Amino acid sequence: SITIRGKSGAGTDILNANGTNGSKPAHRIFKVTDCDLTLEGLTLKGGMATDTETLGGGIYCNNSEKLTIKNCSIQDCTASSSGGGIYITTGASGQVNSTLILKDGARISGNSAKNGGGIAVDSAKVYMEGATTSIGGAHGDKNIATAYGGGVYVSDGIFTMSGGIITGNDALKGGGVYGGTKGEIIIKGSSEISENTATMSGTLAGGGIESDYKLTI
Repeated sequence: SITIRGKSGAGTDILNANGTNGSKPAHRIFKVTDCDLTLEGLTLKGGMATDTETLGGGIYCNNSEKLTIKNCSIQDCTASSSGGGIYITTGASGQVNSTLILKDGARISGNSAKNGGGIAVDSAKVYMEGATTSIGGAHGDKNIATAYGGGVYVSDGIFTMSGGIITGNDALKGGGVYGGTKGEIIIKGSSEISENTATMSGTLAGGGIESDYKLTI
């Protein structure tokens, strides 16, 4: 298990990948495989998965029993496929279920991808906890998906929200949260999902939540 903790907090301790400034190759910030990781009091920004790797602009997590994000901001990251901010998956059959925990003021904002502008979940579990934890925000803080799940995209796995807010995110379907045919969504406690937008015209597309599988509120 590894913990990476900022010295002064997310406002000043910043890991900035700087997009593609200076004509350097696009790159994400963290790739976490077969390891438990806690990030605390940091800002991750400007990560990109848009070249040979297309998943997880800020963080790509595979086969990690626990990835914990505490009082961190993940912002302005991009993936050309899924998980602009974070992509979490479990690898081959029989491996552990990867788990992501967002808590204590974690903030996912201003990220973009085809699916899961903020977070994409594939054969994994995500827990969003605490009153100050947020996905999205107003104006430039919103996460954007050109297809499904502006805030969160759950293709296969479980997303459980027991606190915090998902707000101001945009997608074609599922502006706040999108659950695919194997993606379960559980909303409970004092959670708030508000002012998200689905842009698909002529159909019910789920501005707040679009679920094609199991939804519990």
